[in-house]
Amino acid sequence: MRRTDAAYGLAILLREIAEKVTIYTFSDRAQRVASRRGMALRDALEKSQPHSGTYLGAALKQVETEVREATTAWW
Repeated sequence: MRRTDAAYGLAILLREIAEKVTIYTFSDRAQRVASRRGMALRDALEKSQPHSGTYLGAALKQVETEVREATTAWW
């Protein structure tokens, strides 16, 4: 099992049990993944971007900015 396979499984599980969830992948950047269920979500995660880098700090800042903008726009 690859690390990405474990992450895909956790994302699928979270998608099924959480009321509201937004899923991102990260590598060289963060990429929001379209809402899917089951294996369709796994495929969307795999195809979302090349999974080669680990710029976690930059990816988290990007997600934080997007969430703040979305929250601000909602109010």
